[in-house]
Amino acid sequence: MDINGIEYTFLIAIDITNREGVSYECWRGQKLVLKVSRDDEKRQFIFSQFPSELPLSLVEHIAKVSRKELGDFKPRVKATR
Repeated sequence: MDINGIEYTFLIAIDITNREGVSYECWRGQKLVLKVSRDDEKRQFIFSQFPSELPLSLVEHIAKVSRKELGDFKPRVKATR
């Protein structure tokens, strides 16, 4: 997707080691520039950006799309005895 003349690629990544959730990532070439992660354990969305400056239109796009793409939090699994 072209935003302000720069080509970005978006993808969904599953994280089963750290947050037990899923992320919506934004790449510029081979560099990850930002991601929104759904942390099912903490029941919150986490925004991470890697360069200090990004176009606001890119941030607005990923904020809007990531909620839809990442979906609802998964139910907590109760421990069995």
